[in-house]
Amino acid sequence: MAFMPWEAILGFLFASILAGFFLFNTGLHRAFFYVAIPIGIILLREEDARAIVSSIFKDKLFIVSVLYMLLNVASLLWSKNDDLEEYWGAFKIAPFILVFYCMLTCLLAKRPDFTRWYGISYITTGAITAIILLIENFSSIESLYLSSGTASIWRLEAFGRGRNENLAGVIYGVAALLSIYGRIYFLRNWVGRATYSVTAILFSSIVLLTLSRGALVALVGTLAIISAINILIAKRQSPLPLITLIIGVIGIALSFLFAFPEIVNYMVDRGSTGRMQIWSQALDYIKSSPLMGQGAAGKIHFDVSFGDDRLITYNHTHNIYLGTLVKTGIVGFALFMSILFVALRRSLSLIVLHGNYIPFALLVFGSIFGLVDFGGYYVNLGTEWLVFWIPIIYLTWHAVPPSARAANTVVVSYN
Repeated sequence: MAFMPWEAILGFLFASILAGFFLFNTGLHRAFFYVAIPIGIILLREEDARAIVSSIFKDKLFIVSVLYMLLNVASLLWSKNDDLEEYWGAFKIAPFILVFYCMLTCLLAKRPDFTRWYGISYITTGAITAIILLIENFSSIESLYLSSGTASIWRLEAFGRGRNENLAGVIYGVAALLSIYGRIYFLRNWVGRATYSVTAILFSSIVLLTLSRGALVALVGTLAIISAINILIAKRQSPLPLITLIIGVIGIALSFLFAFPEIVNYMVDRGSTGRMQIWSQALDYIKSSPLMGQGAAGKIHFDVSFGDDRLITYNHTHNIYLGTLVKTGIVGFALFMSILFVALRRSLSLIVLHGNYIPFALLVFGSIFGLVDFGGYYVNLGTEWLVFWIPIIYLTWHAVPPSARAANTVVVSYN
């Protein structure tokens, strides 16, 4: 069946948003998102979308997510900040996420084949940019052998939202997970699986070159957790191919670190990054307002002093759990953990029933990385969405009952 015009345009914009993590700076990336919003609203107003939207509003995961966002909006009432732009910035996040949530869920319910093409778009763009990065930075990679000190060691910066080394580790870590688990769920021919195995190794190499400890630990930790789960449910199918690939990725990572011992020294001994000071100050904020927090627009800052007499001020906690407590207190933290619990439970069901590891992998990766980075998930379009809102939307789409899906839904089997 032919695409409706709005579906085709919206499908292209969402693919561009996903590819944009590798290509666009923050302003241009969000511009695609802002263009998608009015088109998405048109889609949601169509008659055959109403049953889907109605089912979304009854979904437990969506309801808890809405409550969490409403609390963040309500927290503007007790936020203390002289900058009115901060209030507007915090307020607009809720409708942006809600519209994105509904329109993407609705689009996937009508065109489930888009999920495959979105994955291919992300992996293909990631692979092209990864190869370009390796070629452009070949001399810097080679110089790692000759590094004589940890203070000036080179770290890979990517394009787009990956200009920050740690965030580059996130976007390529997500690509590695999509390659590893997408080859299981979406691909049945050996050529496709072999290609995804190669891209998994390519993306893992990029994560290593960013020297992001958080991203590396999150990637390895996610692979280890899912390996254990895969062994437990091995009655359905042999876990050997998947575990072999995972062991291969981890083995290459360890070999890389042994080949570049200076990197190990850097990652272990590079000194304080200020996080302990940030977390100590975050606890003070929490103690001052434990129940409801400082508010989504509350003015918070963390002053970090280093041994060379530098003083740097940060504006987020580098920990999603502490960040949520600082902003919205125990009430917000309880809602956030409820979202995570429902999402993880539902994603485990997808593994058992359909062999689909992708949402669980992304959520676990974000949960581990969030121990040392991010300031929370109530943010405008950013890398945080890759490991929280996007997998949650995917899970909500899976929960839409067949009776609520539009009559023109195209059902595609990947078996």
